[in-house]
Amino acid sequence: CKTREKRRCHKCIDSQHSLKTKTEPSFLMSSPCVPDNELAKGFEANHDVERDMVVSPIAEADIVVTPIGPDPLTWVDSNDPESVRENSTKVEELPKKGVGCMHGCLRDVHCRHIFLYFGIIAFIVVWIIKRQQHASCDETDWRSHCGYDSFWSGGLPAIPLVVVYLLFLLEFTCSSTNQYLRKTESIPDALAFFDKLYRTKPTLSLSMECYHYRTVTYEDSKGRKRTKREKVTTWRGTEHVTIVAWEDVTSHRLDQPRLSEYQLTKVRISKVFTADKNYERQKASFVNQNRHRDTHYNLFVNFNVKGFCPRLLTYVHYDGIPYLFGWDVVVLCHLLVIPALPYRIWLSSISGKQDTTIHKKLQTR
Repeated sequence: CKTREKRRCHKCIDSQHSLKTKTEPSFLMSSPCVPDNELAKGFEANHDVERDMVVSPIAEADIVVTPIGPDPLTWVDSNDPESVRENSTKVEELPKKGVGCMHGCLRDVHCRHIFLYFGIIAFIVVWIIKRQQHASCDETDWRSHCGYDSFWSGGLPAIPLVVVYLLFLLEFTCSSTNQYLRKTESIPDALAFFDKLYRTKPTLSLSMECYHYRTVTYEDSKGRKRTKREKVTTWRGTEHVTIVAWEDVTSHRLDQPRLSEYQLTKVRISKVFTADKNYERQKASFVNQNRHRDTHYNLFVNFNVKGFCPRLLTYVHYDGIPYLFGWDVVVLCHLLVIPALPYRIWLSSISGKQDTTIHKKLQTR
């Protein structure tokens, strides 16, 4: 090769060397500039090129290339800290699976459910024991549990058991667990739901009742006279408050990062409002006009936002929802009683929790 051709060939070799060390760590191909034997002669004849420039094969263990993110053309050299740092943000963090049983139980304490749950189980256990004792009696045994007039000898225990069981189901109907599972949404749908609440105009009204107490005399089952005090309501009224302007001033609005921390997230929602002096004057006037109708009165402030619900359960990925998760499953568990408390503990352990308050600022007339 001539001197110019040597320079051109050496530049070609250098460029191929830098390219192959990035994309072909396990082998190198011969240069297309000149044949291999001519290339070796050129290296020996050229004193400007150092011996260290001779390319040697690179082991595959020296460089590890790892695909990151959805772009197949993005590669990271694990031996290059700068490359790892630049591309580490492309790795999507998976949501957490839950907070654990201990933290979930301390956070969600189902006091009424626990009381009724163990009450039913204890009642059934005592009933079985008493029935076994009664079955082992003979005619000469006059212990208290062997008498034919014993409470446990017949079917009378079924009456209080059915009553407690109905209270158990009623508690589930009014429980937060039922409300969460009845309103389950994906994160995009949940964010759209909250955005609708932020943009919805609220309504405000005042309700009042006037009442007094009277003493009533009655006879109990044994013929004894008893007295009790009962409430007698004599008047009820409602007055609507006219809202001329309003603004949503909700702070710490829920966003996708907060709802994506856990696969399942319980969201507890509340609502409040602040109003101007016109509202206070209207409320005082409404009370003064009707407070003299009877001895006592109660005032109720009704603040509503259309579409509002107190509890919501969100999920990140539909495929990540556990198989036993669902409203029909929790209903079946409560009908069977025994799996009800373990199911509630499990649901609390696999879900996070967020609180938010819808705040409206009102201007009234």
